[in-house]
Amino acid sequence: MSDIDSKYYSQLLDKQIGIWEEIISLALEKQQVLLEGDVIRLNEVVAREEMLIRDAGCLEQQRFEAFAQLADSLNLPRTCTLKEIIAHCPKAFGETLAQSGIVLAGLLERMKGINSQNMNLIQQSLDLVQLTVESIVVSQQTATYGPRDKEQKTNTSFLVDAKI
Repeated sequence: MSDIDSKYYSQLLDKQIGIWEEIISLALEKQQVLLEGDVIRLNEVVAREEMLIRDAGCLEQQRFEAFAQLADSLNLPRTCTLKEIIAHCPKAFGETLAQSGIVLAGLLERMKGINSQNMNLIQQSLDLVQLTVESIVVSQQTATYGPRDKEQKTNTSFLVDAKI
């Protein structure tokens, strides 16, 4: 394996780390926007997030292909793990790969937690909307007076109707 190859693999991982850091930053921004209830900003954040996720997918495909080539050059199966590749690489390059793998795994775990929090915020917002809609519907149903409602409400008095 040449020095150029190792730089290329390291650069791919560094690019992936950079994109996931940007995605996490946007996810945190999205969290704040959800708390504020700013739908316009939410649409903007989601659009930027979608572009970054597409870029991350393209980079992941490049990384997969590059690491398959790396596995071939090390006489390992293409389905081998990063740990298996590290075990067969020169020490310095293996350490760089290991460190990048740790950082990337940490970022993905952090993203998982942020997504979970954001899903909870969205669910709370949906529950609030549902409660509001149900309140409006119930309010409209009790405010409607038809012939049947007039017959049923003739003997009903309210606090504002009572003499004090």
